[in-house]
Amino acid sequence: MKKFSFGLQHVLEWRGEQVESEKIKLRRLFDERHALEAAGELLDREQAEEERSVRSQANLEAQQLSALDAFRRHVKNEKLRLTGRIADCGRRIAEQRQRLLDVRRQFRLLERMKQRDWEAWNRALAAETDALAAEAHLAQWIKLNRRSANR
Repeated sequence: MKKFSFGLQHVLEWRGEQVESEKIKLRRLFDERHALEAAGELLDREQAEEERSVRSQANLEAQQLSALDAFRRHVKNEKLRLTGRIADCGRRIAEQRQRLLDVRRQFRLLERMKQRDWEAWNRALAAETDALAAEAHLAQWIKLNRRSANR
């Protein structure tokens, strides 16, 4: 019997590569979201540090208070911008997760098809092996009976 081969093996491999590619894209989106969140945390730390610095001074001037207020507005605007970008990234993550699920589903379908084909091939191999064993046994039996008859 010929060795097992799956006719759609190239498609299965291609689907496997697609799964890996979609995983990488999802990982990059998570990295992007993490970087945006880290940028927001950095802004919070910088603002807190600036406020501590200004408050620790004994005599504050109007210019320093004005600069602190401008910095607060800047941080607030940046945080709003980052929040929007994080939300957009979250939307893209959800879309990418769905794409990954779809590609995985297609890959698993091909894997199940390959498994069914392999099981059918294995049953055919077992049947062929049984038939050969039966023929060999019959041939041995005939050979032994001929020897017994010739004596």
